[in-house]
Amino acid sequence: MDLTGLTTEEVNERISKGEVNSVEQVVSRTYKDIIFKNVFTAFNIILFALGAILICFQEYINALAATFVICLSVTVATIQEVRAKRRLDKIALLMRPKVVVIRDSKECEIDQTEVVKDDIIKLSSGDQALVDGTVLESEYLEMDESLLTGESHTVRKKEADRIFSGSYCVTGIGYYRVDAFGESTFASEMLSSAKQFKKKKTPLQMETTAVTELLVFVSIIFMILMIIINLIKHFDSSVLVTTIVNNAVIVLDIVPVALLLLIVIAYMVSAVRMADTGVLLQNSNSIEALSHVNVVCMDKTGTITTNRLNYREEIQYVEDADEIAKLFANATGSKNRTVEALIKKFGEADVKPLDEIRFTSERKYSAVKVTYNGKPITIYSGAYSALRENLDRQDVKDVIDSYAKMGYRTLLLTVGPDFEMYSGDTPLIPELKVVSVIAIE
Repeated sequence: MDLTGLTTEEVNERISKGEVNSVEQVVSRTYKDIIFKNVFTAFNIILFALGAILICFQEYINALAATFVICLSVTVATIQEVRAKRRLDKIALLMRPKVVVIRDSKECEIDQTEVVKDDIIKLSSGDQALVDGTVLESEYLEMDESLLTGESHTVRKKEADRIFSGSYCVTGIGYYRVDAFGESTFASEMLSSAKQFKKKKTPLQMETTAVTELLVFVSIIFMILMIIINLIKHFDSSVLVTTIVNNAVIVLDIVPVALLLLIVIAYMVSAVRMADTGVLLQNSNSIEALSHVNVVCMDKTGTITTNRLNYREEIQYVEDADEIAKLFANATGSKNRTVEALIKKFGEADVKPLDEIRFTSERKYSAVKVTYNGKPITIYSGAYSALRENLDRQDVKDVIDSYAKMGYRTLLLTVGPDFEMYSGDTPLIPELKVVSVIAIE
């Protein structure tokens, strides 16, 4: 299909009509939400009310004691979270996903907010669909729609199929025409609700809050009873004022303000120390949450390892193993590090696949159908665990285990007959003949 895309004039015309994807993605909490969540808690409201009562009766020192810790806690938490929000917004601006579109018959990269109606967008492995549209051209395009459907398996997309925003391209290449964006997309409402920010309390906060709220509740009941008793005995305004003030002070003494002050100081000192090391702290209570962590999982690629793979050796089970490996490496569209290592070893060739199953981490194998010696064959390559049920021999497991003990990555190469590789969207595996076991380092 000849994909020329929109012209500059057509783009400007659509922008003037407002047919542009101008919806901003929510990446952090709003200032209003940060202030509201920190100030208006049940505990804060009670202590502020006590402070207000004491101020009305000119008990300024007691009022300060009632509200000082709360004001300090709110100030520290708000400043820290506002600081984190500003940094996150800056990072989001730098990391905002770009979109490859075809305009004036050329591919160009633009910001997602510059996409207009009828734009032709290119999808490749790892790209997220940011708007809805219809597939115009597909080269083994498979999309992950688990965010929308909850189903973890990939969906193969062909011409005229729908692409939904929120789905990811797992493998392959495709082009689709935009017909819905912003609030009109299929996933707009779903994604906006999924990105609501919720602040969870840590175990210490839950225990402290529970004890404090219980004590405050008991204290308020006690104060009300004392006021009622004094009213029944004798209605004297001066005595009533004294009773209210005394009971407010008693409530204040019962509330563990010192404990709250210690927690606030601990959070404040920890936040300052973490900020000095470059840590971005979104919520102050994440300091305590981090103290409960005993296992941290990190991606070592590029830090401990170099992400460069090389062919080491192999065990061959057929005479033409090298030629089959060369065919597979050059025909597959899954050009990952492993395939690059095979091409480096076996050389390049001009091979066009008749059909193909692209590699995914979930699938753990890839396959191509090519013409070899005048007839079509299928070549499957991947992990032993993914192909073992269809192999003609199982003794390869011992070879794979021995390579694994030496620290090598293993690749199982097999061949099968001319075979329909898909049943609908489901890839199929025929009976396979083992070609070789290749060790990669």
